[in-house]
Amino acid sequence: MKISKPQNILIAIFLLSFLIQLIIGLFGFSKTVISGDDLISILLKLFAVYSIHLSMITAGIFGQKAQPGARKPSNARSVFRLAVILSLIWNIILLWRFFVFFTAIINPAMEDSVGELIGYVDKIATASSFLVTGMLAYYFTSQSK
Repeated sequence: MKISKPQNILIAIFLLSFLIQLIIGLFGFSKTVISGDDLISILLKLFAVYSIHLSMITAGIFGQKAQPGARKPSNARSVFRLAVILSLIWNIILLWRFFVFFTAIINPAMEDSVGELIGYVDKIATASSFLVTGMLAYYFTSQSK
């Protein structure tokens, strides 16, 4: 499992672009510029657009087979960092919505509901799972440690 310099550049381009667009959508919702339904629509579209590309990148990285008896790759840390970044992105996408809900609990002036929270989680967790499935399969089914 080796990540070349060109691969690192492409990974950075796709992940940064994805994150910037994600943050803009979340920021719009947090400033009540867009509704919860509009946020879900934006995120679903964003996941649909990036799912194939990021799935190919993660499959290419985490799908590589180690050669029998080969040493641990010199860039295993880079691969692990990518796994951590993808895990953080996926979990923050979900945690963020729970923090919004928690803020509404503390501040009754904000409007939110359990139904809106569950609707978000149902749709977004499924649509964004491509971010972590390849990495999870690699780390929990392979012999790598």
